[in-house]
Amino acid sequence: MLVVARKLGQSILIGDDIEVVVVGVRGDQVRLAIRAPRSLIIQRRDALEQVQQDNLSALTAADDVMRLMGTAPSSPPTTGTGPRVVTKPRSSDAS
Repeated sequence: MLVVARKLGQSILIGDDIEVVVVGVRGDQVRLAIRAPRSLIIQRRDALEQVQQDNLSALTAADDVMRLMGTAPSSPPTTGTGPRVVTKPRSSDAS
């Protein structure tokens, strides 16, 4: 991990098309502006982790409701990872 010190108004570049600028500092909070291509997805880690936790909680609650209703939660379909091999008995093996 690279750690850099920047002052208000200073920036760092990531690659050729991403710039992170320090636009504000208040106590222990730093405000950053990120200039990047619109095609790039930028997410706050804490917000992403909260959404993932909320989704997991919702799935667990749905499973609990289904159990109370007497229906088991459905499992996702499983598929093999390789080709299916079917063997036939050799004619000498047949009785």
